[in-house]
Amino acid sequence: MPEFSRRKFLVGAGLTTGTLAALSVGAVSASPANTALPWNYKTLDLDVVKRRGYDGYFVGGCMYATANALLTTLIETVGPPWDSIPADMFKYGGGGIANWGTLCGALNGASWVVQACAGKNSTVVLNELFQWYCGSPLPSRDHDSYAKYARQKATTSNSPLCHASSSKWSFTTKASMNSNERKDRCAKLAGDVAGKTAELLNALI
Repeated sequence: MPEFSRRKFLVGAGLTTGTLAALSVGAVSASPANTALPWNYKTLDLDVVKRRGYDGYFVGGCMYATANALLTTLIETVGPPWDSIPADMFKYGGGGIANWGTLCGALNGASWVVQACAGKNSTVVLNELFQWYCGSPLPSRDHDSYAKYARQKATTSNSPLCHASSSKWSFTTKASMNSNERKDRCAKLAGDVAGKTAELLNALI
């Protein structure tokens, strides 16, 4: 098999080293200048964020739900650079990342937003958020006025992992993991996490 040099390969592909360099420079220069962290943050309406988190679950899963709820509200209240992030990128985290049951997607999406705007306080906020998640009975009753299943039983996960949280709730309620009841529970949970994240970030202002 003939041995091709890097230059021959690039020429055969219609590209040269100079072309690639120009493309790279163009890509860098096109990057927004205002994306250095932390990003600006303004007080968010907790009820709005919670409802968007609940609704978003049925669009793209738990990580999408929480991230999209926070991002959408931040776009409305702050604007750029929050509008530079496509919410669809967070769909991979549903079910503990591609249904592997690892870190709860709601926490995963919330963590990204916290890191983007909390600066030196990000670790403090994330510790509070994770401790609250592990030690609180969830889901809350805050969604009962619009949820598909009102007054669902709440359980304490004692873990930030998706499989631990979901399986404990399913075992306690005798609801199947594939049931609509469990999906509604996780939608509420996503809304609760989004709301708690906004509450913690609001307190920093």
